[in-house]
Parts: sequence; structure tokens; C-alpha cells
Amino acid sequence: MQIDIIGIAISSLIGGWVVLVNLFAAVMHCKAILDRGEKLPKVFLYPLAVGAAVGVMLDVLANFVIGTIAFREAPRELTMTERCKRHKAGHGWQKRRAEWWCEQLGKFDPGHC
Repeated sequence: MQIDIIGIAISSLIGGWVVLVNLFAAVMHCKAILDRGEKLPKVFLYPLAVGAAVGVMLDVLANFVIGTIAFREAPRELTMTERCKRHKAGHGWQKRRAEWWCEQLGKFDPGHC
């Protein structure tokens, strides 16, 4: 029974990560379209707004869970993006880690952090 719970937990984490990455990619793609001055049909704007709101909540959650583990410190900022910006301005291993995270996010949204 315990193995089933562990398997479900691991599957949920992996599935959640896949959803998070795809949601981020979709929202950033729509943002790039809007930044170019192009219009999106309204049928896309409502899901985009929901996706952006969910993305912000997941950014906060990622900061409190992943960011705390990755940077070995309690969060000072609300979002992971803001934490990475702070560490990029610093030095040492946390700066290198923040640069890596920003590089990964930059693949979907250049200049994200």
C-alpha cells in the first residue's frame, strides 16, 4: 500500500511539472504575440488570463518549495522570478544557480528575469 502512495505522489509531481512547463510556454507564447502588437481572438484571451493567474500562483508556490530547496534559504520575495533577479545581482553559487534558472525560463520568455 505504501508503494502505491509513493508512486502516486511521484507521478503527481512529474505530471504537475509537465503541466506547469506547458502552461508557462503557452502563456509566454501568447505574451510574445501580444508584445508584437498582434491581436489574439477573445476566445484565447480568457484562458490566457486564467493561465496567467494560475502561473503567478505556481510561481509563488515554486518559490516557497523549489526556491527554498534550490537556494537553501527562506524566501524574501513572493515569486521565484524575483528571487532569481536578486541572486543574479549577487555572487557565488546562488548567482550561478539563479543564472541557470533564468536561462531555462528565458527559453520560453527571453528577458524573463
